[in-house]
Formats: sequence, C-alpha cells, structure tokens
Amino acid sequence: MKKGIVRRVLILALAGLLCLGMVLYARKAEENGGQRAAVGSIRLWYAAPDCAPAVMEDLLSRCREETGLAVFADCFPDEQTLAAALETDRPDLLFCSHIRAAHIDGIGGLVALDETLPIPESLKEIQPAPGRVFFPIGSRLLLLLQNTALTKEKFDNLESLLNAAADTPFLAADDWSMLLYAAMRAEGKEMQGLPEKDRENKSYRTLYNLLGEASFRGGLAITERDAAEYVRQGMLPCAIVRSGTLAGVSDDGLRVSPMPLPKRAETAYTAELMGFAMPNGANAENTKIFLCWLWNGQGREAALNAGLAPVANPDPKAVPDSELKQLLLTLSESDSLVWPDGREAFFMNHESCEARLRAALDLLA
Repeated sequence: MKKGIVRRVLILALAGLLCLGMVLYARKAEENGGQRAAVGSIRLWYAAPDCAPAVMEDLLSRCREETGLAVFADCFPDEQTLAAALETDRPDLLFCSHIRAAHIDGIGGLVALDETLPIPESLKEIQPAPGRVFFPIGSRLLLLLQNTALTKEKFDNLESLLNAAADTPFLAADDWSMLLYAAMRAEGKEMQGLPEKDRENKSYRTLYNLLGEASFRGGLAITERDAAEYVRQGMLPCAIVRSGTLAGVSDDGLRVSPMPLPKRAETAYTAELMGFAMPNGANAENTKIFLCWLWNGQGREAALNAGLAPVANPDPKAVPDSELKQLLLTLSESDSLVWPDGREAFFMNHESCEARLRAALDLLA
C-alpha cells in the first residue's frame, strides 16, 4: 500500500513539472486591476447523468478564476441527446466515460495531446490511451444505497440482497443489465448483451433467474427515473445506483456500500473511468491549459465532488466530509477496481439489452 502511495506521489510530481509552465502562463495577470488575463475560451459538452450541473459549474468557475480560461459548458439531458448533437457539431472537450470515448475514438473522432500526461500504472492498458487521448479524473461505480429507516440489514452477497426482495417492492436499480454485467465479471465470466449468447452461460442463467424470481415475488421496482430518489424519499429500502447520482447527497438516514457481489465471485468491482476527451476540431492549445490545470492538482477534488473514486493520489491531510467520499477514497486506494474494455460486445448491445431486461422484469412483476 505504502509503495503504491509513493508511486502516485511521484506521478503527480512529474505531472506538475509537465504542466507548470502552461499553468503559469495561463495565470498571468492583467495590467489593470490584478485580474487573471483572458487567455481564451473552449466549449465543453456533457450529459447531466454523468455529472451534476452544479458540480461541473463549480469546477469550471475555479478554472476561470485560476487560469483565465473560460470554459463554456453545454449540459445535455442524456447521453442519447449528446450523441445526436455530435453528429453535426463538435465541442473542444467532451466529459464522458472511457467506454463512450473508446467508441468515438474507434471511428476516428478523437485527437491526442502532443505529449502524454502521467497516469497510474494500473490504467496504462485501458483504451483509449489515458493521459494522451482520454483524461480520467475518477471511476464511476455501482453502489448499494439503503434507507436505514426501512432496513438496517447488511448484505454480504448479491444472493442475500435479491432473496430479501420479497412480497413488496424492496430493490430498484439504475441499470439492471449493468448489474448483471458487473456480477458476471466478478465471477470471471463474459456477458455479451445478446440473450441467445448469454443464456448459454450457466452464471448468467443463475443470476437472471434470481432477478426474475425477485420480480415475480413483487420485490423489484422497475423505476423510470433516478432509483436513488425512491430510497431518499423512503419509498424503497434499497437501490443499486451509479455513484455519480449520489454526489452532494446528505448521508442522513442513508447507507452506502459497494454493490454486493455473487457468493462465488472475486472482490472485483466493475468501474467506468470518467474524464475528458478532445473531439476532432478541438482548440488543442486552449484545451491543454484546462487539462494541465486539472492534472496539476484539481482532479482529486473534482472526482470526489462528482461522486467518483479519484484517480489522483489522495491528500493525506484531507478529511472526507461524507460517508460517500470516504467510501470512494477507500475503493480508489484498494486493488478491487476493474475497468472493462470499452470495445466489448456488451457495450455495443447495452442499450437494447437494458430495454429487453426491463421489459421482461416488468412483465414478471
């Protein structure tokens, strides 16, 4: 553990040296009034489910104050709307998952920096290339959210959680197919998102049947919106949610923990890297100012504020101000996070797989 921390410190130190010149340039003051010089502007696009607008606006406001670079953000209601906009226009920066970035890069839609910013060793095999094509700040995870006024039980595995879903609505999820994918990956199995292929796998059949039985008993709630909101309002005891949806949420009456894994699984939590990418046509010079500023110490705080397990080395003097942030820091320092290859078949079939699964579970209920 200590060696890992030292390595991360050295990585950040090197990142600082690479970026210091750019950041100092960006911080030149105007001759009158001592304000930061206006060094230019860039456009950023992101989808609301990927980052709370208030969190993003706070980050960009600090960037403007400290560098003089204006980052104008367009927030789209969902990923589908953002993808449609990319068909006809391009921003300078895109905030997204490494899975989305891999898809865009696969069709030649991303450009690289002229030099690679340092990244942790554990991320070097991920595509598209972190630190050069994709610039991650943290990992988005599936977490179990519980309303402690409705249940205080701690679930050691996924089977016990699903078996507790009986008679009345007990459990919701942001993404049922991602829940299955994460459970199977922890078992070392592959999920393709194609029913005819996945049903050939015994692990898939077992997990799918557990979900189906829970739904048939009336224990699942197939919600059409943010599953966490049902738990916050006391309408459901539990939900499996993406960590980003919990950013800024009060811990009062709520408990957060990693998504329970199957009994026979390894302790391996599927994570999506979240960060920034430069689409073709980006203003590379101004965009580099933002990326270097982010890499030079802002990424850790930005990740925690966005509900992500940070990539950057934690500040040993910082005290997390919420249970969620403490959990995210603990997970980021562990060896339990695994990042899928964004080019896997499952992610190509994810949207249709989720629609089929929701329809099936809803019918069983």
